[in-house]
Order: sequence, then structure tokens, then C-alpha cells
Amino acid sequence: MHFLCLCLIFSTILATAAAAASTSFNKFRITGVNFADPEIQQFTSLIDKHKFNLGNAAEFLQRLGHFREAKQKLQEFDGKFKGAKFALNQFSLMSKEEQKHYLGGLPIPSNSSLFRQKRSVFDGRNDTLIPANEDFRSNGYVSPVKNQGSCGSCYAFAAAAAIESQYLIRQNKLLLDLSEQTIVNCESKLNQCNGGFLNRALDYAKDVGIPLETCSPYTAQNGSCNSKCDSQKFKISGYYWFDHDESAYAQQLHNFGPFTMWLSCPQAFMSYSSGILDLPAAECSKQSIGGHFLLVVGYTPNYWIAKNSWGPNWGENGYVRFKRGQNFCDMTRQVITPYL
Repeated sequence: MHFLCLCLIFSTILATAAAAASTSFNKFRITGVNFADPEIQQFTSLIDKHKFNLGNAAEFLQRLGHFREAKQKLQEFDGKFKGAKFALNQFSLMSKEEQKHYLGGLPIPSNSSLFRQKRSVFDGRNDTLIPANEDFRSNGYVSPVKNQGSCGSCYAFAAAAAIESQYLIRQNKLLLDLSEQTIVNCESKLNQCNGGFLNRALDYAKDVGIPLETCSPYTAQNGSCNSKCDSQKFKISGYYWFDHDESAYAQQLHNFGPFTMWLSCPQAFMSYSSGILDLPAAECSKQSIGGHFLLVVGYTPNYWIAKNSWGPNWGENGYVRFKRGQNFCDMTRQVITPYL
């Protein structure tokens, strides 16, 4: 009797869950879609997890198409990039054009004098012995992972993260939460949510300063500059450009702290879940959907560790590891770190 009751309860729970899944979307009256199908349940679960609001049946089917295409690509990535793992995430529900809104990193043009000039910044300290492994997170010198959302503002997030690390290192672990929205809204030479140059964001931090997040909270939208935030701002004295020489970056990370890097972002990067990505510049260029900025916070002899701005649910709690010594996704094109 007890067994029969348990079976009935379990059946009721399953039926209720199935009904909930179907009633969430039955207003669309989608012909030919079986909501009991495991693939459809996986899709609707992902929709719910990432809080996608589907407006109609056409959008449901469109997102389902992106989802199925993403599943095929995961198999391709798993077979091609053995050192890393890939998984379905919010980007699996988006078109390539939608994914581009989560980037926003504009690189210095290759014909620019800034790109061509030698940028060595050792300042006589290149003979310093450095550890084989270093991770600035372990000393509390990296601020929490943030989420830029669907605004192409990675330049603001990488710049703010680098400055936050400098204050943690140089100002007795002063933990700041700087306002990326201020950089987006107030630096007139940037394109707000349509992308920007990281050095311009750092110019703004040097010339004007950045207030705290509480004064101008992030909205992931274009906005106007908030004059009420002028009272307390945090500045930098300047920033270093690193030379196009990856072999020197561990020394420079040790000397100066976390540095920002630009990458030519491939679709495989969007689906990264864990492990060590092995993507040389040529492969990234072939797959690239746009430019993106990260903050490099550590290294081992085999890989770099970088902080992203897609929230803690992406990658390894918001971080990515990628192979050293191969110019990962053209990282040497633009490497900068601020100083106080």
C-alpha cells in the first residue's frame, strides 16, 4: 500500500513537472513540438535557467534552432580542442549577431604608431627571479567576477578590474567596486555599448577618475554621464603598454600585477566550460566573431589564467585557462596594465 502511494505521488510530481514545462509554452500552440521529448526539456530548462522571455512561437523555434546548432558545435569543439571542455550556456540560445553584443573590444589598428612601436616596460627589473606559478587571486588581489550582459562594454570591465587589482595590491588591500557604467556613459571617445578601446577607458581613469558602483550602478545600456558622481573618484597615474613578446609577460605580471589583454574571440570561447584552451592566433582568426578584453591574473609553465566579464556561471567560475607560448587568439596584439 505504501509502495503504491509512493508511486502515485511520484507520478503526480512527474506529471506536474511535465505540465509546468508545457504550460510555460503552450500559449504559442507550437505544432509538432513534443514537450516530453528529452531534447525539448533540455532546451526549455536552459531557457528557464538563463531567464529568456520568449515572445511567441516563432522565437521559440528560432531559439530551438540556435540550441540545436550549438549542440552540434559542442561535438566539433570536443573533438578538436582536447584540453578543454565545452558546455551549453546562455550563448547556446543566441545567434552569432546576438553573441557579438557580449564582446565589444576594439583593438588598436595595426597601422597605428601605438601598435608598431616597441613597448618594453621592464624598467631595469627584467632580471628579477619569478616563481614558476603565480596567481594573484590567492593573495586577494583580484576583485569578484562581474557580468557585462548584452552590452559591448568589455573594455570598461577589463579596465575597471585592472584598476581594482592595483588598489588591492598598492593600497593595503583596498577593495573597490568601480563603476563600469561611468566609463560607458562618460568617455566621449568610446562607443558605449557598441564597443571601445581599452586605452581610452584608462585615459578616462587617469584624467577624470572613476567613482564607485554605488554612485552609478551598471545597467548594461547606453546612458548619460552622471554629474553627481564627481565627489569621490579613483584615479590612476598612467598605464604601461607591453611589447608584442609573450615570453616576457610572466615577468611583467609578477612586477606590475594583473594586465589586460585583447583577444580575437572565437565561438569555441563562448562555449568554454573548463580545462585549458589551445587556440593559436590563426585558428581564432578563422572562427572569430569579434574582439574581447580580459584580465590576466596568473600563470603556470603551461597556461595563463584570465578573468572574464560574463558572470561566475561562465567557464571556471568566471575564469578561463589558456595555453602559454602560442599567442592565444592574438593576445600579444594589445596588452596593457595601469599603475597608481
